[in-house]
Amino acid sequence: NRPRPCTIENVEHRAMKVSQLREVMQFCREHCHAWHDTSPHSKTFGLALKEKMLNLYHVNSWAILPSTERFCCSFVELIASGPQRAEWFISHWWGEPHQDFLMILDAHAKIRQLSDEAAFWICAYANRQHSPADDIGTDPRQSSFYRAMEFTDFKVLLVLNASREDRKGRTVIEEAVAFRRAWCAFEISSCVGRPTPPMDIACRSSDGIHIITSTPTPTESSLEERRLGDGMKAKLRRERGFPSRIAAIGLSTKLEFAEASVETDRIRILNSLAGRPASELEQPPPAEHENFDRN
Repeated sequence: NRPRPCTIENVEHRAMKVSQLREVMQFCREHCHAWHDTSPHSKTFGLALKEKMLNLYHVNSWAILPSTERFCCSFVELIASGPQRAEWFISHWWGEPHQDFLMILDAHAKIRQLSDEAAFWICAYANRQHSPADDIGTDPRQSSFYRAMEFTDFKVLLVLNASREDRKGRTVIEEAVAFRRAWCAFEISSCVGRPTPPMDIACRSSDGIHIITSTPTPTESSLEERRLGDGMKAKLRRERGFPSRIAAIGLSTKLEFAEASVETDRIRILNSLAGRPASELEQPPPAEHENFDRN
């Protein structure tokens, strides 16, 4: 109800606090029964939305866009009192169940022992959705995504969705879609290319939430300090349940076949990963490139 949102010019300072993400989850629980799927490309187009089927496309349509329309601001600018600097960058697919997404972030915050003041950079909330081109630009390495990753020292949490079937047992959502999305491929590539990739990977399956961490958690580090090997054993036990089939999808995915909601984004990303200069980012991307295999 305040008259104007704050203005945060540095997009990397438009991160969402853990406490704010929990409030988003509560808001969705209370209001999604009055929402319906507005995307004609969706398999659930026109249907009333329930919490379990709600995804970030729906949240953007029913919460982010309407609430920020008056001032053409980002959602973070609408709810924050000032800059909120990102500690972790989130790479994910908007189509995963929003309930799972927020539960994974909550679980990650707990095992990394982040405070409620800690903040995740999430593009849907950070970019100004009424004028996304202003934040994204034309060069992926100058985009809000890259700037936010750079600000967090490339601490990336890759969130992977579980598969979903309808009542007849037919697959309606394939698992680990993020591996096949162009922006996610760019983000993974930007992180993995570092000497010590600081990337955590998380998913939710039928038996719970699983997180592979690039380094031991604070609890595991404490165990390791007390007795050599105990911390690493604890880390291996914690990660043992991560579905191997999801890891296999990542290893078998062909980057050159990645998809994007905006075709020009896909073209620019592939050209950027192929090492082309900014002046050639609009050209047809190569069908193959050694950088695609390396990433």
